[in-house]
Amino acid sequence: MSNRFVQNNEPGPTVFSTDGKVSNYIEWDGKGSPTGNDVQAVSEEVFNTPAFQKMVRRGLFTEVTGEDAIEDSQERQRQEWESRRDAAQRDSASAIDRQANNDMVTMHCVGPNVKGGKCGEDVLVREQKANDKPPLCPQHESLASEFIPEYGSEALDQSVSWTRVKMGERVKQA
Repeated sequence: MSNRFVQNNEPGPTVFSTDGKVSNYIEWDGKGSPTGNDVQAVSEEVFNTPAFQKMVRRGLFTEVTGEDAIEDSQERQRQEWESRRDAAQRDSASAIDRQANNDMVTMHCVGPNVKGGKCGEDVLVREQKANDKPPLCPQHESLASEFIPEYGSEALDQSVSWTRVKMGERVKQA
C-alpha cells in the first residue's frame, strides 16, 4: 500500500478522522509549520475516500507531488523530532542528582598496633575524600600529623598509601 503526501492549507491544526472514531485519525499542523507537520503521509485508501476527496475539493488539503517538497517536509519533521528528543534528554539529565564518589567506603586503619604492624581496624570514610587524610580509627586519630601520603608510581595510578614518619634525635655536628 503506497502513501500520498498531503499538505494542510489551513492556518491552524487540522484533524481528519478516517472512521469517525477518536482512535483513528490524521493530524496536521497549520500551513507553513516550521516543524514540517503541515505535510502528512496519507494512505491511498484514505486519500480515495469520498470524505477526504471532499476536503481536497474544498481546498483544505493539497497533494504534494514534488520530491523536493516531500523531502524538505520530512527533513523538518526529523529535525523537530530530534530537537524534542534532545530537549527531553537534557531535562531528564538535569533532574538526575549526580553526586559521584560520595559513597562511604571502608578502609583499614594505618595506625600502629602493639606487635609493630598496622592496626587494621575498619574505618568508614567518604570515597571522594578517601585520600585527603590517613584512615585512622578513633584510637589513632591523634597520630594523623605523623603520616605522609605516597602516591602510586604509574601516571594513571591514583592510589595513595600512608607512611608514618618519626622525627629523629637532633644531632649536633662538631
